Amino acid sequence: MHFFHSENFFARIALKFGQLLLLNALLLFFSLPIFTIGATITAGSKVATSLIEGKEPAVFQQFWSVFCQAFRKSTLVWLGQLFALWLLTADWLYYFQLKDTRDLFTAGLVICTLLWLQFFQVSFFLLARYESGIKMIFLNSLKAAAKHPFKIISLHLLTAAPFLIMLLSPYAFVFGMYIACFFGLSAFMYAQCGLLLAIFKKYEKVEIAKE
Repeated sequence: MHFFHSENFFARIALKFGQLLLLNALLLFFSLPIFTIGATITAGSKVATSLIEGKEPAVFQQFWSVFCQAFRKSTLVWLGQLFALWLLTADWLYYFQLKDTRDLFTAGLVICTLLWLQFFQVSFFLLARYESGIKMIFLNSLKAAAKHPFKIISLHLLTAAPFLIMLLSPYAFVFGMYIACFFGLSAFMYAQCGLLLAIFKKYEKVEIAKE
């Protein structure tokens, strides 16, 4: 009798699943022009964070509102990351063609790649969560890595795992693409934002206590 009541556990799970399906569709649709991916991730991060915090947002309305508000800054960050990724790719290709690699060049390339990965993982969540400049977002992403290395490593492993699994076989690749198209992107974003929220929310409590 109360199976479909809004307070029922199964009803809440079904509602959350439906919201993640809608979010997944929005992530796919708004990422079609490559230059909008930054704003799309920012908007998706905001919706996923709201779901984690139990705010039960109107998914499309909140996504669209954040997408419009954060479009300029998110796009600048995204295009900067794309340019940096192009430079890193070129450097890695050059590195593998070298017969005699230098230790300093190798170390510098590895460090720059790790910095790019860290900034990519954290930047759009911070854009969605806080009103901060790009410089402050970069510094906060580094502080998160320094103060919470195990959580950040878990985040990177979470990101790498689907790609590694998809490389196991053609069937795994097709299945992974199928899951991503329906549920995988939003599920990953939900888990990612959960980890990042666990890191940054404690600092929000400190700021509130100071006030």
